[in-house]
Amino acid sequence: MEEKLIGYFGVDAGLVMICDPCYIYSHDDGGKLSENFPKTWQEFCQKFLYKNEEILDYCQMDFDSGHPGLGVLSSTGHGDGTYPVYATIDRGTVLELRIVFDEPYKDEDDDYYENYEDDESEGC
Repeated sequence: MEEKLIGYFGVDAGLVMICDPCYIYSHDDGGKLSENFPKTWQEFCQKFLYKNEEILDYCQMDFDSGHPGLGVLSSTGHGDGTYPVYATIDRGTVLELRIVFDEPYKDEDDDYYENYEDDESEGC
């Protein structure tokens, strides 16, 4: 097994969401926004970030039917930025993803990205 830096992602809302993309856009309805997801940012915050008028640091995102599995939402703890994503890989299979929110952000001009092996990345 090895742990490998597989990329970075930018955050502009101080949040990270982990979910299956097909739950955001309905593949059965021409790619329109799924009914599971709110239509506006305000509706999104009301549905997933507030409980009893308190702001949550993390939450299990439930389907409209009430059962879990839609996704997981978490604060980054440090707000906006660019965060590294590591994968634990065993025989070519990703077993685990790890996002590090407390690594200091640096400009692209310095060595922050030196460990990112872009030539080996599958990319999207």
